[in-house]
Amino acid sequence: MTTVIIKLNDGQQVQIKGTRPYPQDCSVGTLVGFYKREDRFDDADALIARDLARGEKPVWINLNAVTLTNDHAYNAEQGAKRDSSPHLTVGDQVEIEGVVYTIENTHNNNFNLVEVK
Repeated sequence: MTTVIIKLNDGQQVQIKGTRPYPQDCSVGTLVGFYKREDRFDDADALIARDLARGEKPVWINLNAVTLTNDHAYNAEQGAKRDSSPHLTVGDQVEIEGVVYTIENTHNNNFNLVEVK
């Protein structure tokens, strides 16, 4: 496994190669990014502190949904996004909001971020 440190942001699309024979299309999520981009939260800092106190993870990786379509323009657009997004592998290190994490597989072929101490 190659160790790569790359900075990622909330909502950024990435490709991650895990146990499946093909890279999976994923997005990075963060508590700070979620609460700050949503206008409906009056006190984002208090909500972030509450969630962290509850044991919520400050960052995560979402597997993106698959869309089946014969719309060639849409497929070309999505293909360009995938090609230009960072391509990572399980075991790589990423920096999100100033903290370094290692990408790990989970038991159900998802991905987990583990903070590097």
